[in-house]
Amino acid sequence: MPLDPIKPTDQELNSTWPWWIRAIHAYINNLELIVTPAGSIIAITNLNVTAGDTSLSVGIELSTQYVEVIFVSGGAANLRFIYGGRNGQVKIFVFLTNTVSVRDGNESDGEIYLNQLPVGIDFDAQDGDVLVLVNVGGNGAGIQGYWKELYRQVAVK
Repeated sequence: MPLDPIKPTDQELNSTWPWWIRAIHAYINNLELIVTPAGSIIAITNLNVTAGDTSLSVGIELSTQYVEVIFVSGGAANLRFIYGGRNGQVKIFVFLTNTVSVRDGNESDGEIYLNQLPVGIDFDAQDGDVLVLVNVGGNGAGIQGYWKELYRQVAVK
C-alpha cells in the first residue's frame, strides 16, 4: 500500500488515527524488508579475481541483484566483459588491490565502456579506487548490452 501524501488530513476524526498508525507501520515494515540484509535489493560480494581473467558473469562471480557492491582483490587481470547483465543493474567495484585493471571497450556484447579520454586506455585500478557501472540494454540472457561507467573515484591517500 503506497502512502497517500494528503492523508490523514487535519480534519480526520480522532477515531481513525489508530487505523492510520497501523497502515503507516505496515508500510514502514515493508520498506525495511527491502533495505535490510535479510531481504535486501543490495548485494555485497567479495570477489577474488583469478590472474589472467578478462570477464565476469552475473549469476556466477557477480550477484543477480540490481545493486551490488563488489570488493575486488586477487591476481593480475584485465577485465573487459561482464556477461549476463540486465538493463539497469548497477555494479559498484571497490578495489582492494593494485593488480586489477579494467579495459575500455565498445557499446556492445557485455563490454565495459569507460568514460575517459583518450579512448581505449585501460583503468589501472589502485587500492581504494571505486568504479560504478550500469548495464545498458542487457536482458540477462542472450542480449548482453554493455556496461557504462557512471562514476569513478580515484583514491588520493
